[in-house]
Amino acid sequence: PNEGAVVLQPDGRWDDWPLVAVHRVLCELEPTVGACVPTAGTDASCDGVDDDCDGFWDEDCTGSASCTARVFWDSVYYACLDNLSFMAARTACQADGGDLAVLDDRFAIEFASDFTTEDTWVGLSQSASGTEPDGGWAWIDGTPLPASDLDWDATWDTSQPSSMPTEDCAFIKDSSSQLQDHDCTSDRTRSLCAQPLVH
Repeated sequence: PNEGAVVLQPDGRWDDWPLVAVHRVLCELEPTVGACVPTAGTDASCDGVDDDCDGFWDEDCTGSASCTARVFWDSVYYACLDNLSFMAARTACQADGGDLAVLDDRFAIEFASDFTTEDTWVGLSQSASGTEPDGGWAWIDGTPLPASDLDWDATWDTSQPSSMPTEDCAFIKDSSSQLQDHDCTSDRTRSLCAQPLVH
């Protein structure tokens, strides 16, 4: 009787939920005539803005470090081919106005794994005080990763996170949608950066 909202589940099914439950929302914006003014002499540049007024942000653009961009929810994501360590990748993302991506639900993990097909750093790491193998994992924005959340248990690759004390940073393994922990000083093929979408 108290379930007056509808939620799209990760498996694609609809479910009813209480109106007081907190979930992400998916909105559709109607185009506004005259609202967009194209930037003279530019195509879609990697800036989180619809520069060419075609209704898409940063479509297939390439930025620094051979990055490609896509919009998901309320952010622009950049998959960068850069062969960097975790901290170097984070510094590169910050230099471009973003940070390593926070993928805090199954939808975001699936988006990221569809977007990049190589080992890719994301903004998830384990604190030095975290107990191996699964304690102390948190996103770079401070959001902790609950060790007991079944949705996240399904996201870690087999035997991951491992008990290796030096493996404190996470990456998406190829296009598997699976997270693995690894030595933060090793290089990964790509990094996934994100920055808020500018409306």
